[in-house]
Amino acid sequence: MRRIEALLAALLLLLVPFVACSRPLSALSAEELTRLGEKHLQKANYAQAIACFNRLLEVEPRNPRSYTGLTAAYIGQDEISGALTALEDGREQLSADAAFLQEAAGLYETMLAIEPKNPAIYAGLSHVYVMLEDTELALDALQKGLDEQPDHSELTELYASLVMPKYAITQTCYQELRADDGTLLACNEYWQPVFSGNGDRIRMMNSSFAQDLAKANLDSFSELPEQYDTRQGYAYEDAQSGRVGGYREIWEESYRMGHILSFTASGEWDGLGAHGGFERHGRTFDASTGEQLRLSDCLKGSPEEQVEILYNEYLAYQADLDDGYFAELAKGDSPEDFDGYFAESVKEQCGENAVFWLADDGIHVYFHQYTFYYAAGSSELVIPYTRLDLVREALMQRYSR
Repeated sequence: MRRIEALLAALLLLLVPFVACSRPLSALSAEELTRLGEKHLQKANYAQAIACFNRLLEVEPRNPRSYTGLTAAYIGQDEISGALTALEDGREQLSADAAFLQEAAGLYETMLAIEPKNPAIYAGLSHVYVMLEDTELALDALQKGLDEQPDHSELTELYASLVMPKYAITQTCYQELRADDGTLLACNEYWQPVFSGNGDRIRMMNSSFAQDLAKANLDSFSELPEQYDTRQGYAYEDAQSGRVGGYREIWEESYRMGHILSFTASGEWDGLGAHGGFERHGRTFDASTGEQLRLSDCLKGSPEEQVEILYNEYLAYQADLDDGYFAELAKGDSPEDFDGYFAESVKEQCGENAVFWLADDGIHVYFHQYTFYYAAGSSELVIPYTRLDLVREALMQRYSR
């Protein structure tokens, strides 16, 4: 009896497609529609399969097979636009269904084999990987799409939205020195971008700022009590009148384009009893990798050639300034100074350790205030992006995405 029952059950399953074929689709159950749709797919009856899976969508709009089956049928008919629409509808309904998303990724790959230059396929595939929380595969899909269509706006925007990390300007260091009566004598503050999230690129960018903080020598603040008389003298008197010594550095975003992200910082210090001062810093990242860019990534020529290029550009910049000593020195009116300290000081700041950042108007290269002498202040050489004789074309081509 058990064998007979099993044979009857198997026979019934075989008869379902034939029975279903003799009835209108509107009268079939979801199970019958699925079986019939699968049968039509196997026999390459794609129009009939599309009809079955469309009807299945009406019966069960959250049935994963209705979307993947419909997509497969459209692919069979070389109707990629219909296949894309089906998968997009599926993503909206089943964004948390990992099994569906994995199958959808495979279908997108199948479509890429048919239309490798179709940007909509790369975009859809990236969306699927984002839903699967695999950013790296999403970026990989978009990069392949951009290799095919470098100027495609949707792919560009999607890429940038994935690689641009979230961050907050956070106070990462605060130190203070007070007199015995509580009067604040000096204060060190350091504010920097702190990127959120995991992954190597996030750690690389956070590490860059951590290294910069270490170079600021803020740990030496503990030595100040020995340097200052905290009960009387100039430091105490200055503090009572509102002057507070110490160092303060604050970073801010200066530029973002595609996956390039640049920051600059202003630093100010007051030595109390001596002159204070200020300085600028810069950090520029390829946010897709977390790598910090060097000036050589932005300018043409070898490192040695870049030094000469920047040096000559800086001379021309200073010569155009109507600023007394600056202009005279740059024009060579004081050759003994020009050929000595000036040249050495400027060239030291034109190499791989040059302080630079990007802004809307171009590449900013900073020369600190001791370039000439203390009272001369600081200056920034701005190299516009339109200076294609100096700026690497790859800078805008690569990072404009």
